[in-house]
Amino acid sequence: NPDGSRRSALDQFNRAADVSSTGSQMPVALGLAMASRIFAARPNEPSFAQLSAEGREIAWVSIGDASTAEGNFWSAQAQAVVQDAPLVTSVMDNRMGISVPVDRQTPHANISCGVAGFAPLVENAPGLKIIGPVKGWHWLDCYLAYQAAARWTRESRHPSLVHSYVTQPFNHSSSGDNRHKSPAHLQWERERDILDHMERWLLQHGIASESELAAIKDEETSYVDAE
Repeated sequence: NPDGSRRSALDQFNRAADVSSTGSQMPVALGLAMASRIFAARPNEPSFAQLSAEGREIAWVSIGDASTAEGNFWSAQAQAVVQDAPLVTSVMDNRMGISVPVDRQTPHANISCGVAGFAPLVENAPGLKIIGPVKGWHWLDCYLAYQAAARWTRESRHPSLVHSYVTQPFNHSSSGDNRHKSPAHLQWERERDILDHMERWLLQHGIASESELAAIKDEETSYVDAE
């Protein structure tokens, strides 16, 4: 606050600073989840009053599938299980790591299978709850998956991981191109474009009309052109 007093973390959304090195967000997220455990263990500590709601927080972190090849990812998952840290990890998997296919960097070409050893040995036991793979172009599937992960981690205080298949319709960077993608992969991405699927879903469920969606497109196109 301007007067030098501490701003209450309970009155705002809280997030860690972004980091550019791939995978290095994982130990930061683990640390935040571990902080929640400390808060929960000392609910009556006066100095924690503005930092935590008695340790009921969970930490969220997202990572691309290719970055799960980094040691930081595996160390964070292992310690989240060992320490029972309330960490939710979202893995976004477009089947490529820049130009490297998923089967050249991820165990079994499927991170859900790769982390299976962290899963609970019996139902409701401590361990990593794995949800997915989820079709990232299906809004409702994603909503239900992430809701389930958040509920599990908040109630059980055990970590969870959501594995979502997604598409990358544009280049990895403004200086790159899609020459490393096969025609079949490009077709796979076109058929799963989230905007097309979302539009059809809204129409199918009567949430929006074709004229309303057209108006939104025109408005957003005008905004982008103006920028």
